[in-house]
Amino acid sequence: MAFSVYICIGQLKKIIMANIYTMREYIKGEIIGGFEFVEEVERKTYRGNSLRSGIFICPICNDKIKRTFKYINRKRKIVCCGCIKPIKKHGHCVKKIINGKIKWRSDEFVAWKGIKARCYNKNEKFYYNYGERGITMCDRWINSFENFLSDMGFRPSKKHSIDRIDNNGNYEPSNCKWSTHKEQCNNKRNTIYITDKYGVKKTIREWSDITGLSYICIKKRRIRGLSPDDILNPVMKTNKYG
Repeated sequence: MAFSVYICIGQLKKIIMANIYTMREYIKGEIIGGFEFVEEVERKTYRGNSLRSGIFICPICNDKIKRTFKYINRKRKIVCCGCIKPIKKHGHCVKKIINGKIKWRSDEFVAWKGIKARCYNKNEKFYYNYGERGITMCDRWINSFENFLSDMGFRPSKKHSIDRIDNNGNYEPSNCKWSTHKEQCNNKRNTIYITDKYGVKKTIREWSDITGLSYICIKKRRIRGLSPDDILNPVMKTNKYG
């Protein structure tokens, strides 16, 4: 009996809430659930239900968004359209303006935390390549993410990460830059360089791009002990690997 009453109350609550969203008249400029109401639009069909929808203005980025009234009226800790996406682990997010719109990113903060971990955390996976070799972070950066962001700027793209110009140097403004994976591969401690007859020194990957020869071809020619001229000669091909 009690279980049946509980079900009835639950169904009644759904009916009442549905009527509230369906029957109430909203005024332009009214604040609903933290969002400013602009106008009502065509209903949205979701799982067989016709949901009343409208255009609202996000209080954070001021963008116009289309949402259902049920979504707008729900309880939330942060009132936004999804433009704020903080990382809960450290609670730090960075405001960035792109094309006049506010975006929230934490890529740079993750990079800064990663540097500190590699240099000072002995339990970090790659500590042996950094902290164990004596690589440190400069005093200006170690306790101030704001200084790091001011010196390095925002990451140009998802393909970029922090790179040290001198692999034996420390993390400091004069020795760091944002680089792509390809650029970092050309700047490793074990990178192999080849100098041609004109004294031009480049990595195997760079010579591959210039000559049109594959990376494997140039590498195997070098292993065979050929001269730099023969290694970089695109005509001298005995098989597909050079």
